Amino acid sequence: MKEKNKSLIRKLCIISIAAAMLTGVGGTVLSFAGIDTDITVSAAETSGDFTYTTITDDTVRLSSYKGSDTEVVIPSEYNGKKVTEVGSYAFSGNKTMTKLTIPDSVTKIGNNAFNNCTALTDVIMPKNLAIIDSYAFNYCQSLTSIDIPDGVTAIEKYTFYNCKNLQNSEQCCRYRKQRFRQLHELYGDHHSRQRYFSWRQCFLGLLQP
Repeated sequence: MKEKNKSLIRKLCIISIAAAMLTGVGGTVLSFAGIDTDITVSAAETSGDFTYTTITDDTVRLSSYKGSDTEVVIPSEYNGKKVTEVGSYAFSGNKTMTKLTIPDSVTKIGNNAFNNCTALTDVIMPKNLAIIDSYAFNYCQSLTSIDIPDGVTAIEKYTFYNCKNLQNSEQCCRYRKQRFRQLHELYGDHHSRQRYFSWRQCFLGLLQP
Protein backbone atom coordinates (compact mmCIF):
# COMPACT_ATOMS: atom_id res chain seq x y z
CA MET A 1 0.00 0.00 0.00
CA LYS A 2 2.83 2.36 0.89
CA GLU A 3 4.44 1.81 -2.52
CA LYS A 4 1.13 2.58 -4.26
CA ASN A 5 0.81 5.78 -2.24
CA LYS A 6 4.33 6.82 -3.18
CA SER A 7 3.58 6.15 -6.85
CA LEU A 8 0.42 8.27 -6.63
CA ILE A 9 2.34 11.10 -4.96
CA ARG A 10 4.95 10.99 -7.72
CA LYS A 11 2.25 11.27 -10.37
CA LEU A 12 0.69 14.21 -8.56
CA CYS A 13 4.11 15.86 -8.45
CA ILE A 14 4.52 15.50 -12.21
CA ILE A 15 1.06 16.99 -12.81
CA SER A 16 1.83 19.87 -10.45
CA ILE A 17 5.18 20.55 -12.13
CA ALA A 18 3.48 20.74 -15.51
CA ALA A 19 0.85 23.11 -14.12
CA ALA A 20 3.53 25.26 -12.49
CA MET A 21 5.46 25.53 -15.74
CA LEU A 22 2.33 26.61 -17.59
CA THR A 23 1.35 29.22 -15.02
CA GLY A 24 4.86 30.57 -14.47
CA VAL A 25 5.15 29.43 -10.85
CA GLY A 26 8.74 28.52 -10.07
CA GLY A 27 11.30 27.79 -7.40
CA THR A 28 8.91 25.77 -5.21
CA VAL A 29 9.63 22.48 -3.46
CA LEU A 30 6.45 20.44 -3.74
CA SER A 31 5.04 18.53 -0.77
CA PHE A 32 2.07 16.17 -0.46
CA ALA A 33 0.59 14.61 2.67
CA GLY A 34 3.53 15.84 4.70
CA ILE A 35 6.02 14.11 2.42
CA ASP A 36 8.77 16.32 0.96
CA THR A 37 9.22 15.24 -2.64
CA ASP A 38 12.37 17.37 -3.06
CA ILE A 39 11.39 18.34 -6.60
CA THR A 40 12.10 21.97 -7.48
CA VAL A 41 10.42 23.81 -10.34
CA SER A 42 12.54 26.51 -11.94
CA ALA A 43 10.48 28.65 -14.28
CA ALA A 44 12.02 30.42 -17.25
CA GLU A 45 12.24 34.21 -17.16
CA THR A 46 12.49 36.42 -20.23
CA SER A 47 14.35 39.71 -20.56
CA GLY A 48 14.35 41.26 -24.01
CA ASP A 49 15.39 38.62 -26.53
CA PHE A 50 16.94 36.35 -23.87
CA THR A 51 15.34 33.69 -21.68
CA TYR A 52 17.01 32.46 -18.49
CA THR A 53 16.58 29.58 -16.07
CA THR A 54 17.99 29.43 -12.55
CA ILE A 55 20.89 27.08 -11.78
CA THR A 56 21.69 28.16 -8.20
CA ASP A 57 20.87 31.13 -5.98
CA ASP A 58 23.74 33.01 -7.64
CA THR A 59 23.83 31.68 -11.20
CA VAL A 60 21.57 31.35 -14.23
CA ARG A 61 21.62 29.61 -17.58
CA LEU A 62 20.87 31.43 -20.84
CA SER A 63 18.32 28.98 -22.21
CA SER A 64 17.23 30.69 -25.44
CA TYR A 65 17.65 33.69 -27.70
CA LYS A 66 14.83 34.83 -30.00
CA GLY A 67 16.31 38.01 -31.51
CA SER A 68 17.45 38.79 -35.04
CA ASP A 69 20.47 41.04 -34.44
CA THR A 70 23.57 40.50 -36.54
CA GLU A 71 25.88 41.21 -33.59
CA VAL A 72 24.90 39.60 -30.28
CA VAL A 73 26.48 40.20 -26.88
CA ILE A 74 25.35 37.75 -24.21
CA PRO A 75 24.80 39.54 -20.85
CA SER A 76 27.11 38.52 -18.02
CA GLU A 77 24.35 38.93 -15.41
CA TYR A 78 20.60 38.69 -15.05
CA ASN A 79 18.83 40.03 -11.95
CA GLY A 80 22.13 40.15 -10.07
CA LYS A 81 22.97 36.52 -10.91
CA LYS A 82 25.92 35.46 -13.05
CA VAL A 83 25.24 33.88 -16.43
CA THR A 84 27.47 30.80 -16.25
CA GLU A 85 26.03 28.61 -19.01
CA VAL A 86 24.76 28.87 -22.54
CA GLY A 87 22.07 26.20 -22.59
CA SER A 88 21.44 23.42 -25.07
CA TYR A 89 19.96 24.68 -28.36
CA ALA A 90 19.93 28.27 -27.01
CA PHE A 91 20.79 29.80 -30.42
CA SER A 92 20.09 26.76 -32.59
CA GLY A 93 18.95 27.58 -36.11
CA ASN A 94 19.67 31.32 -35.88
CA LYS A 95 20.19 32.63 -39.43
CA THR A 96 21.00 36.31 -38.81
CA MET A 97 23.76 36.40 -36.18
CA THR A 98 27.21 37.01 -37.68
CA LYS A 99 29.19 38.01 -34.59
CA LEU A 100 28.83 36.67 -31.05
CA THR A 101 30.45 37.77 -27.80
CA ILE A 102 30.21 35.35 -24.86
CA PRO A 103 31.01 36.94 -21.47
CA ASP A 104 33.81 35.69 -19.23
CA SER A 105 31.24 34.61 -16.65
CA VAL A 106 30.29 31.64 -18.87
CA THR A 107 32.05 28.36 -18.00
CA LYS A 108 29.98 25.94 -20.09
CA ILE A 109 28.50 25.90 -23.59
CA GLY A 110 25.74 23.30 -23.84
CA ASN A 111 25.15 20.75 -26.58
CA ASN A 112 23.90 22.15 -29.88
CA ALA A 113 23.98 25.66 -28.36
CA PHE A 114 24.92 27.24 -31.70
CA ASN A 115 23.89 24.39 -33.97
CA ASN A 116 23.18 25.47 -37.54
CA CYS A 117 23.92 29.18 -36.98
CA THR A 118 24.80 29.41 -40.64
CA ALA A 119 25.65 33.15 -40.76
CA LEU A 120 27.99 33.10 -37.75
CA THR A 121 31.53 34.10 -38.74
CA ASP A 122 33.12 35.42 -35.56
CA VAL A 123 32.94 34.24 -31.93
CA ILE A 124 34.64 35.85 -28.93
CA MET A 125 34.98 33.05 -26.42
CA PRO A 126 34.94 33.55 -22.61
CA LYS A 127 38.26 33.41 -20.79
CA ASN A 128 36.82 31.21 -18.03
CA LEU A 129 35.26 28.63 -20.33
CA ALA A 130 35.80 25.03 -19.15
CA ILE A 131 33.37 22.83 -21.13
CA ILE A 132 32.22 22.84 -24.74
CA ASP A 133 29.53 20.20 -25.12
CA SER A 134 28.67 17.95 -28.08
CA TYR A 135 27.67 19.54 -31.39
CA ALA A 136 28.01 23.03 -29.86
CA PHE A 137 28.98 24.66 -33.18
CA ASN A 138 27.65 21.94 -35.44
CA TYR A 139 27.06 23.15 -39.03
CA CYS A 140 28.30 26.70 -38.42
CA GLN A 141 29.54 26.68 -41.99
CA SER A 142 30.42 30.39 -42.13
CA LEU A 143 32.61 30.25 -39.02
CA THR A 144 36.14 31.19 -40.09
CA SER A 145 38.11 31.23 -36.82
CA ILE A 146 37.77 30.46 -33.15
CA ASP A 147 40.23 30.73 -30.27
CA ILE A 148 39.91 28.06 -27.62
CA PRO A 149 40.70 29.44 -24.13
CA ASP A 150 43.53 27.81 -22.20
CA GLY A 151 41.23 26.81 -19.34
CA VAL A 152 39.04 24.51 -21.43
CA THR A 153 39.14 20.99 -19.96
CA ALA A 154 36.53 19.21 -22.09
CA ILE A 155 35.58 19.42 -25.74
CA GLU A 156 32.97 16.79 -26.46
CA LYS A 157 32.29 14.92 -29.69
CA TYR A 158 31.43 16.62 -32.98
CA THR A 159 31.76 20.09 -31.45
CA PHE A 160 32.82 21.66 -34.76
CA TYR A 161 31.25 19.14 -37.09
CA ASN A 162 31.01 20.43 -40.67
CA CYS A 163 32.53 23.84 -39.90
CA LYS A 164 34.20 23.67 -43.28
CA ASN A 165 35.42 27.28 -43.38
CA LEU A 166 37.17 27.20 -40.02
CA GLN A 167 40.59 28.51 -41.01
CA ASN A 168 42.51 27.91 -37.79
CA SER A 169 41.84 24.17 -37.68
CA GLU A 170 45.59 23.60 -37.28
CA GLN A 171 45.48 25.51 -33.99
CA CYS A 172 42.58 23.31 -32.90
CA CYS A 173 44.50 20.16 -33.78
CA ARG A 174 47.60 21.31 -31.90
CA TYR A 175 45.40 22.05 -28.90
CA ARG A 176 43.87 18.60 -29.05
CA LYS A 177 47.29 16.92 -29.20
CA GLN A 178 48.53 19.04 -26.31
CA ARG A 179 45.56 17.92 -24.22
CA PHE A 180 46.28 14.30 -25.15
CA ARG A 181 49.79 14.62 -23.72
CA GLN A 182 48.48 16.29 -20.56
CA LEU A 183 45.86 13.60 -20.03
CA HIS A 184 48.45 10.89 -20.59
CA GLU A 185 50.61 12.37 -17.82
CA LEU A 186 47.64 12.73 -15.47
CA TYR A 187 45.69 9.52 -16.04
CA GLY A 188 47.85 7.05 -17.94
CA ASP A 189 47.59 5.57 -21.37
CA HIS A 190 44.09 4.02 -21.47
CA HIS A 191 42.18 7.03 -20.17
CA SER A 192 44.12 9.52 -22.27
CA ARG A 193 43.53 7.52 -25.44
CA GLN A 194 39.80 7.45 -24.75
CA ARG A 195 39.76 11.22 -24.34
CA TYR A 196 42.00 11.67 -27.40
CA PHE A 197 39.53 9.93 -29.66
CA SER A 198 36.70 11.94 -28.12
CA TRP A 199 38.61 15.08 -29.00
CA ARG A 200 39.31 13.73 -32.48
CA GLN A 201 35.59 13.29 -32.99
CA CYS A 202 34.92 16.93 -32.18
CA PHE A 203 36.58 17.88 -35.47
CA LEU A 204 35.26 14.99 -37.52
CA GLY A 205 33.93 16.45 -40.72
CA LEU A 206 36.23 19.45 -40.41
CA LEU A 207 39.46 17.49 -40.82
CA GLN A 208 38.25 15.18 -43.54
CA PRO A 209 38.91 16.33 -47.14
